[in-house]
Amino acid sequence: MTLHHYTPSLLKKSRLLMLFLLPMIVVLFVAATIHFYSDYEVRGNAIKRAEELNIHLAEEMITKDISKIVSDLLFLAEQMDNIMFVDKTEMAQKKSDINQLFLSFANNNGIYDQIRYIDDSGNELCRINYSNKGGISVADSELQNKSDRYYIKEGLELLDGEVYLSPMDLNIENNSLETPYKPVIRFVTPIYSSSGERRGMIVLNYLGIDLVNNFRSAVASITDRVHLVNSDGYWLSHNNPEKEWGFMLGNPDNIFSSEFKSEWSHISGTKSGQFITANGLFSHITVNPLRVAQIRAGTTDHIISTDQLNRYNWKVISYLPTSNLESTPLGFLQKNRLLYIAILFFISLLSLLLTNNIIRREEHELQRANELRFRDTLEEIHLAALTIDLDGNILFCNNYLLHLLRKRRSDVIGKNWFDNFVPDGDSINGIKQILDGEDGLQGSTYHESHIIDFRGKNRLIAWTSTTTINDANQIESITCIGQDITEQHQTREELTKLARAAEQSPAVILITDRTGRIEYVNPKFTELTGYLPQEVIGKNPRILKSGDTSPEEYRDLWQTISSGKEWRGILHNRKKSGELYWESALMSPIRNEDGEITHFLSVKEDITAQKDLEEEIRKRKDELAQAKTLAVVGRMASMVAHDLRNPLSSIKMGLQILSKKEGGNAEDRELHEIGLQQIRYMESILDGLLAYSRPDELDLSWSSLDKLTETAINAIQKQIIENSIDVITHYPAGLPTIQVDKTKMRRVLTNLLSNAIHAITEAAPDRPKIIINARMDLHDDGSIIQLEICDNGTGIDESNRDEIFEPFVTSRSKGTGLGLAIVKRVIEQHNGTISMESNNGVGTCVVITLPVTHMKHNIPDTEADRAPTTFIKTKKLDDTAETTSKS
Repeated sequence: MTLHHYTPSLLKKSRLLMLFLLPMIVVLFVAATIHFYSDYEVRGNAIKRAEELNIHLAEEMITKDISKIVSDLLFLAEQMDNIMFVDKTEMAQKKSDINQLFLSFANNNGIYDQIRYIDDSGNELCRINYSNKGGISVADSELQNKSDRYYIKEGLELLDGEVYLSPMDLNIENNSLETPYKPVIRFVTPIYSSSGERRGMIVLNYLGIDLVNNFRSAVASITDRVHLVNSDGYWLSHNNPEKEWGFMLGNPDNIFSSEFKSEWSHISGTKSGQFITANGLFSHITVNPLRVAQIRAGTTDHIISTDQLNRYNWKVISYLPTSNLESTPLGFLQKNRLLYIAILFFISLLSLLLTNNIIRREEHELQRANELRFRDTLEEIHLAALTIDLDGNILFCNNYLLHLLRKRRSDVIGKNWFDNFVPDGDSINGIKQILDGEDGLQGSTYHESHIIDFRGKNRLIAWTSTTTINDANQIESITCIGQDITEQHQTREELTKLARAAEQSPAVILITDRTGRIEYVNPKFTELTGYLPQEVIGKNPRILKSGDTSPEEYRDLWQTISSGKEWRGILHNRKKSGELYWESALMSPIRNEDGEITHFLSVKEDITAQKDLEEEIRKRKDELAQAKTLAVVGRMASMVAHDLRNPLSSIKMGLQILSKKEGGNAEDRELHEIGLQQIRYMESILDGLLAYSRPDELDLSWSSLDKLTETAINAIQKQIIENSIDVITHYPAGLPTIQVDKTKMRRVLTNLLSNAIHAITEAAPDRPKIIINARMDLHDDGSIIQLEICDNGTGIDESNRDEIFEPFVTSRSKGTGLGLAIVKRVIEQHNGTISMESNNGVGTCVVITLPVTHMKHNIPDTEADRAPTTFIKTKKLDDTAETTSKS
């Protein structure tokens, strides 16, 4: 702020200003009032003339459109004379020419919905329908009889050269309104032959929407308040389409004569005029389309009754509400605001100059008195006060500043402030900037700078500067009032360091009040959890709970910190995105100067990666232990298989030789067969051990899963027939080929089918069956083929389902438990999955999923190949041949 030599009383200055300003304002108000009323009269007359001009333009446009249509109608009648037939027997020959004439006329004009040639009986002989796609000639089978329509009856009364036009209404087809609504006017003129014989009439269905659009275009500037109504007061054109065509749509309320009852009685009784009511300004003019048509046709001598003329009257009405008609003071001021602002500015400036001349004399007299009072005030305050001139020399200092400097007044007054009391390097401060003119005459209202105290140490002072301006509007001196803020600045710097440390900390820092409401989170919190500060401030940290930490742990946490102790632990929390994470947390109370707990501090570190690493290490250890175990089993299996295979082969060969010798009894042969079966069973066990202990690489080739399944079914066909099992398969058409190891995949399918047969044999259902379904599906990772093998056997125990694919686990009395383990490993080698589920409580379903790495579509050769195919294979106990049916 700037300290002037004298500040006059605001009330006194205002009174002097009003003494000059008020009389001038009164004169200006009187002049503005006179201007306002004269402008009102001029504006009202201009509005009336404009409204009259607009409705005359609309009336002229309607007359022009009707005249053009009558001209077109007479032109068609003239052209019909040129191609008119001599008698009715020539009608078929000339009909093509008439159709061509009508079609060409419709396409060239584009404003006629229909052009028809109708005989005196009301039958349509020719008709052209027009749409936005062009004219279309209507077939003879679709022509109608219109003898019951009023415009046909009116047309029968016409003489040669006369024209009739119907009222504008909505088109009716087949005794119902055509939708969307299509306003039309029918223009009718008779056709006479050269011999004077009447040959029917021409009917033009004019698209009334073109007339309405032209009407609106003619009054585009006031289209929101111009109406076109018929003789009964129903709207034909309104800025609200819902109010139109009330007489056709059965809406008697949508009528001008009801909304403006008193005005309509005046409008309907006069041809044209303009009048003002309480509702506003009404301007109207009458248009008689039938009379216009007669004038254009030159048949004005035809006598038309007054009732008939009135029935065809249209009224063009302009309605200007009272609010738009009347000139308001606000609108007047908006129109002339620049003029009156300039006048008001001039008289205000003049009054201000006169006022300043009067009070300037008093300023100089009170200048010194104010300065003396100001200095006395500075001596009494407990703040440093200083006044220096433009060269930086001290003109005044108070006792508080002398005490701070430990100087006598004589040692300070007259000395240069910057050379003696400001440390080197600190001379560029707020006071210096004012003296150098960098901050203008107003100076810097607040700034901080150092001074040297009596001990030679720097003290930080917060100064508020005030400039004293002389009569030439130049800085004369600067007065500064300052407060020693050295200790506050040091405290502030310490707090700033702590705040920066918290903001830049790599750990999550969270502060809550005593009730657990969050008051502060650092950026690391947002980076870790995804929550912005404004989303969590005022909320409880429980929003991070994942549900994996027990309530007892949270209860122990809260009791520990509430008792004033620190709590350390690991929490499993949830981010804003729903992702879970682990964090190591240290929580401790914050106390005030009295030792009371006011807040709680949480310092947390994200250890999710560490937890994941620990879990990965544990899994790797388990896998390594299992691999070592399997390696031992593999070596043992190889050794056992090698040592037992040769003796078993010798025993098997001996039993086979003995069973082939003649003369043996049935009991010996049965013993030999049992021995051979047990040896074969032991060989299958050795094969399974070798297959599981020595997995080899896949030999991939392209094959279809349905063909592999059929091969596996054929391989165990004997078991299927012996157990009378129905095998039902369903493969969709176009099943793609995939890359598989055919040998291993056939072994997998054979193993699964054998297991299903064993389960069915043990359950012994009434109708044993195996159902095989294959289908293709689309997953996020790409296309897959899914194969289901379901049986109605003994089913699977839910307690064993999770470990059924583990090695050496079996639910059968015979077997090593390696079959399903080998199956799972082969499927996983193909990047697939396998699972076992209950088949609706009866039997088991094995689900195999294999990826389609390269899609290859099979193109069917016949219609039969394109349909889904189901094979049912059955074998009865007394049959020797397999039967297959296809559906």
